[in-house]
Amino acid sequence: WYRLPRIFHWLAEHRWHWIGAAERRLDVVMPGIEFLWCPLLAWQPSGRTIFIPNFLAFLLLPGTAFSFFRCIGVRARTAWWWMWLLPAGAVYVFQAGSSTNDAISAPLVLMSFTLALRAGRTGSAAAAGWATLAIALATNQKQPIAALGLPWLLSLWPFVRRFLPRFWQEAPVRTFAGVSGVLLGGLLVSMVPISILNQVKVGNWMGFPPAEQWFVPKHLGVSVVVAPIMLAVANLLPPVMPDAAR
Repeated sequence: WYRLPRIFHWLAEHRWHWIGAAERRLDVVMPGIEFLWCPLLAWQPSGRTIFIPNFLAFLLLPGTAFSFFRCIGVRARTAWWWMWLLPAGAVYVFQAGSSTNDAISAPLVLMSFTLALRAGRTGSAAAAGWATLAIALATNQKQPIAALGLPWLLSLWPFVRRFLPRFWQEAPVRTFAGVSGVLLGGLLVSMVPISILNQVKVGNWMGFPPAEQWFVPKHLGVSVVVAPIMLAVANLLPPVMPDAAR
């Protein structure tokens, strides 16, 4: 009730704009998936095609998972089995043909870590650049993905420590231009622009004032204790559970 209406507002104005509706989520949530839906809805207004980004992301998941497993040292035979088991998870299968904005994040995150690790091993500046753009674009799908920024930086750190100084010594101007371009592009496709607008328009970077953040724990200790329990319960529940109501 807010993602599709906001797209129709933008299409009606022929541009992105701050809508200012009573339903605040028309403005404040990350617009990454909507920017992929806009051309589809402009071409086919019925909305029957908006599953395509999720479906394409689902098709990318096996190969991306295999590359990631190999980069972290998993043997090829084991990685081959797990690259099929991972996409077979109910959450990925059910969202592959849906209009949610969660499924597309999985391959983006896996790509960002895979390319960051590959850049640290091979010294590929291209891999480091694409890794940066991938993690930046992933944060524009869901705000909580920003929490993966720290482990991602640790994955990229070998490249920064080993190869970036050498590139700087050999070609400082080219290195500066490349790094600046990648960082600027990453900022533009990340959650940063909408977060700034939220701060300006609403007074809070998340888009919801503290009084309305009913979904945010009041104390950090609660998050530290409860989050692992919720993750464990969610991951241990089978896809079909007849006793779920009880």
